[in-house]
Amino acid sequence: MPIDSPGDVSIGRLPRRERPGSQAAPRSPGGRTVAEDRTSELALLVETCQDAIITRTAQGIITFCNAAAERLYGYTAQEMIGRHVSMLTPPERRDEVAGLQHRIDRGQRIKHLETVRTASDGRLLNVDESVWPIRNRAGTITGAYSIVRDVADRMREDALRAGLHQDQRHIALTLQNALMRTPSAIPGTRVASRYLPSTRGHGVGGDWFDLVPLGAGRVGVIIGDVMGRGLDAAVVMGQLRSAARALALAGLEPSELMRALDAFTTGLPEQLVTCAYLRLDPARGELTACSAGHLPILLVTPDGRVDTLPVPVSVPLGVGQIAHHQVLLPLPTCSTLALYTDGLIETPRTDLDDRLLHLTDTLRTAFATTRELEHVADRVLQALLPDAAPYADDVTLLLISQADTPAAKADQRLSHRGRSGRGGRATTPRIS
Repeated sequence: MPIDSPGDVSIGRLPRRERPGSQAAPRSPGGRTVAEDRTSELALLVETCQDAIITRTAQGIITFCNAAAERLYGYTAQEMIGRHVSMLTPPERRDEVAGLQHRIDRGQRIKHLETVRTASDGRLLNVDESVWPIRNRAGTITGAYSIVRDVADRMREDALRAGLHQDQRHIALTLQNALMRTPSAIPGTRVASRYLPSTRGHGVGGDWFDLVPLGAGRVGVIIGDVMGRGLDAAVVMGQLRSAARALALAGLEPSELMRALDAFTTGLPEQLVTCAYLRLDPARGELTACSAGHLPILLVTPDGRVDTLPVPVSVPLGVGQIAHHQVLLPLPTCSTLALYTDGLIETPRTDLDDRLLHLTDTLRTAFATTRELEHVADRVLQALLPDAAPYADDVTLLLISQADTPAAKADQRLSHRGRSGRGGRATTPRIS
């Protein structure tokens, strides 16, 4: 059986046998002293241990090896005892042996060093080696003992598991990418999107977004996040994405669409989903929005101001029997909407309000220097996720704007005149 050493070994004399004038040593029923019995038990334990055990002098000369060491290295005890431990080490690792000896001389213990050793037939052995000092009664280090375990089988299993995990991750990401494909371009709109899968598990989750052409220049914008990760969340996400698109194409009002999705989600076991649906009508300069527990939607106006849309937020989908309200809001010409999921702003040891403010400031700064949505999306990710730390959750960002056509620019000038009181119509929020 494998064993782990309790620590340094101290070598001293065994108790004296009984002699005149001395106290008799305790004896077992077989006539041997208790110390002799313990020595025999330890010898049997060492000899039958499945891990290789080797002792050596302070100069590195092998003084003992058990049967497991003979099996591991392919040498007999007679072939190993009296020779230097470097005989079991590949030439390119001889410096390692010297380094270990130096550490032992200083009284250090080496635990679970994964390294390579050499068998008698030249095979390289992947092993886990622990080395402890041996001290005499005076505390002087007189040698060391090693427990060596063959880890080749474990390493093969680890490699197989890693390969299987990579295969599963590839399959899962293929599924996720198919479900998260960038929607087809819609005339009159500009879109930039970013999706970063979680680096944990299989790397799939429940984020999704979609753009739905609704006719007459109107566009449906849907974003959602199934709470949780893994294939289960991805499957639910796929179902909701398809259902939401079909409901939008059927012409449902945003609040009606949300109620239908809520009823659908309530029938799924232990699922909660945040979702927002916006129906954009650039020709009328307005949008209708409904949110079920989703994060604030940001509006970047042509003059660079960044506002939070005053959309009433209800509970996430899946709670059931909760009213979802929609709101009618003005949509300035050539403005940009920013939608995202919690993976972008909810990070460990950070305040959500601070992260939202950081996102707002980043959008304001980015749009002050460029109107290219792709460049803005890159700058947002660089600012909010600056390092390569593992993503605990999916990250989704969607930017959508009206295309900078001559007609749109003319509408922008008319819209500005309307807001300035020189004609035109301003749309005020209306909740229903």
